[in-house]
Amino acid sequence: MTTTLSDINDLINDRRRDTGSNSINMLTTGFRAIQQTIDLFQQQHDWEFTIKKDTITFHKGITWYADPTDFKSAIDMRYQKAPDRSKEFDMVSPSNFDSDTLKTRRFAVATNESSQYIRVDLPGNTQQVETATQYNGNGTWVGASGITNVATDSYEYYDLTASTNFDFDGTAGTLTNSTMSAIDLEAYKDRAKVYINVYLPSVTSFTSVQMKLGSSDSVYYTDTETTDYLGDSVSVGWNKLEFDVWDTEVGTVDDENIDYIQLIFNYSASPNDTDFRIENIFASEDIPLDLIYYSLYMIYDTSASAWCQNFNDSGETTDYPLWSGRWNFVTNSFIDACLEQIFWMTGETDDYTVALTRQVKIIDNLKRRLPARKRYPELMIELNS
Repeated sequence: MTTTLSDINDLINDRRRDTGSNSINMLTTGFRAIQQTIDLFQQQHDWEFTIKKDTITFHKGITWYADPTDFKSAIDMRYQKAPDRSKEFDMVSPSNFDSDTLKTRRFAVATNESSQYIRVDLPGNTQQVETATQYNGNGTWVGASGITNVATDSYEYYDLTASTNFDFDGTAGTLTNSTMSAIDLEAYKDRAKVYINVYLPSVTSFTSVQMKLGSSDSVYYTDTETTDYLGDSVSVGWNKLEFDVWDTEVGTVDDENIDYIQLIFNYSASPNDTDFRIENIFASEDIPLDLIYYSLYMIYDTSASAWCQNFNDSGETTDYPLWSGRWNFVTNSFIDACLEQIFWMTGETDDYTVALTRQVKIIDNLKRRLPARKRYPELMIELNS
């Protein structure tokens, strides 16, 4: 049976004893107490009823992935598909992620520039499309429209040992390699992403980069990207872009003989700048993983048909907490904790510290019935040689 916000309001009023109407205004004082108690529940524990599963599509060569918007803490990571479902993943410290290479299937929760990410590494298949470490090393990169002065850059690179450098003056420019050695991408079609490193000396008025991958200027797959591979705005310097080229096909591409790449750079106003660069174009197979985690969401919003962190509106009385049903016994502890908050709000408890101590004690008793399964990073032992 679902316990709704309306039920919670009624239970709080039933247990209130005052000299007035035997209730408080649940649209104001009572609602604030409910919201603050939900926040306290989340702060104090990881709850069984907030466990969720999300798919991370891993690509070898890419170790940073956006976490779910409601991610709180990790429980486990697993392969989605056979025959690898039984293989264990190690959770490591974010500071040790890059160096802990003996753990071949590992993940970490990492924060960068105030955003949280899931870092993942494991075995996977990739296919080099073009290194672009020389402008004429494997076929020849040729600029057109706004792109000129294409050359090898032996001093600036990101993943490899050199890059292809060019200047750009205009709102659109093409960089094409139509003489590269043919490669076989049949095994990657519709089950991989294509990545490239792009150095942008200017991002003012940047619009997009389009990739064409195929057999000629009339037979190709194509995709256009406006952000980096994490969905963030591009920045001055190196950017890694991800292309899902397979969704759009022009002509009929021979997947076993891909020998044509074109990149189209678009700006709304000319950057008129030098030292643009590209490097390391590769395809990486899709490997779907299950991330099992504790969610920040504790409420179901019936009008929006979505989970949310807290009750959004005191008038939406059919919304319900996620412990409804199997974990309905949580309701009693939640009501008792709410009442301690209300007693302080209405002056029956003078000291907020006393009210908070009582709330935490109630939650501690409940935690013993629903122990957490949160995963913690493993220690890395370093041996001095």
